[in-house]
This record gives sequence, structure tokens and C-alpha cells, in this order.
Amino acid sequence: MIASPVDPALTHKRAESNSWLTSYRVTDEDEMEASFSLPSSTAPPQLPALMEVWRQAGLVFAHRVLHVPMDHVFALASISLQMRDPGSWHRVSRQGVLHVSDCVFSVTRSVVRAAKASARMRLDSGEVLEGRLSARFLPVGTYARLRSASPALPREDAALPTSGYSGSTTGATAPGPMVQPFFDHEHDHVTAMTVVSAIERTVADTSKAALRGLKLDFETYIDAYPVPEIPLTTVTNGQFKGTVLQHGRLKASFSGSMVPALLPGVQAFVRCPL
Repeated sequence: MIASPVDPALTHKRAESNSWLTSYRVTDEDEMEASFSLPSSTAPPQLPALMEVWRQAGLVFAHRVLHVPMDHVFALASISLQMRDPGSWHRVSRQGVLHVSDCVFSVTRSVVRAAKASARMRLDSGEVLEGRLSARFLPVGTYARLRSASPALPREDAALPTSGYSGSTTGATAPGPMVQPFFDHEHDHVTAMTVVSAIERTVADTSKAALRGLKLDFETYIDAYPVPEIPLTTVTNGQFKGTVLQHGRLKASFSGSMVPALLPGVQAFVRCPL
């Protein structure tokens, strides 16, 4: 199949500048290859920006390969991305190609409702990253009923989202310019990439280290209020793990790698910087 340009609607973005996939093509094996180019504001590229590329590719794959309707909600359950050679990050390029494969999905009434897939990302500078993604695809009515049960979201605010894949903003503090593209879609919760960005800043602030790999698993949606908390525990050999807590409940858990390695037993307790 000939490569096609990427409509920002396929990546659930309003602004074309925030849709970082430049083209995609679907192979005969129902796999997908997508080219991407990050904006100069992300130079040098960091892991959250590359995970956003993976998320966007997952959306295009869902709509163009799995034929998930555009008015369905993309409910991310898990996302991961790991650099194979963390020491080579100093020369990372802003352009590259991502290959989506090994998809396993479930179907209800002829519509794909959930899927898992793998990704292999190769940057023009030669670095390789690998990851996994798992998501559910919800009809807007199902999503609205789910969100109306949130203790931080008043029932009258749980209206059907106009875009299908998200809802209205619930007052989260505006992020800095580095993460502004992560907010360029309708949302009524703290977005996954905002959590990724918060974890990156937590690691940087508490350890002076940089992310080289991250796996993030969601238990449920994270609301804007009260401010989520991220207890971060570092372990040996540059590995770390932590949780996202809200209302005294576990909302997400994560683990990953960083450079340089930290001393074991160091613990930090911060609030999520939305």
C-alpha cells in the first residue's frame, strides 16, 4: 500500500502541528509502518515525546487497520517504550519510523472493542526503541456512564463527549510548552502523556536522571482534582517504580529505567505537576 498522509483527526489532535506522524502505510499482513517528525521544540527529543508518537500511531492503527469508529473513545490501559541502548541517547534524531505489529484484538458485534500491539521505533540517528500498547475502544454512551461514576466528576459534568474519544476539560492547570501537545484534544481526565511527563519531571527533580524506558499501567481514569500524588521509589541499576494515587486509591502504576543509575533505597514523594 502506498504511504498516506496523516489527518490530525486520526491522531485525535486539533492542530496539525501537534500531529507528529507524517505518513503511514498498512502492509499486507495488517501491520502498519508510520513515519514521524517531532517539532524543534522537543529537541533533543525525550522519552515522553517518543511515547506520544507511539500513542498517536496506536490511534491511527486502531482507525485504519482495526476499523474502530472515529466516534469511539480510545481508553489507554497500558503503554511502554524502552530504548535498547540507553547510552546512545545524546545523538537522538527527531525523525524516524515506527512499525506496529503483533496485534491481538477482541470483537463484539463486529466491532473491535480491545486490542494489544507491539511497536519497534527506529530513529534516523540509528537508535531503536521497543514498546507495547493495550487499549479499549468504548462507545460514547459507555464512556459517559463510566465517567459519571467518578467521585471527582459531578454527574452533571459527565456529558457525552462531542468528539467521541474524550470529554470536556475539568480545570487542569495548563502545562508548560513542552507538554502542550499532550493537551491538544478534548479530555475530562488527566491524560496518559501528562502522567508520563510528570513522571519524567519527578525523576529529573529527585534524581537528576533522565528516562530511557517506561511502562505505565492504568487501573482507572485519573481526575484533575484532587491533585494526584506520585510516590516514586528508586531501586538498583538505574531502575525505578512507583504509583499514581488519588482519593487514597491506586490509579496507575509504573516502572522504568533511567541514566545515570541512582543509589538504592532513595525515596521521593511528590505531587503530580499538571
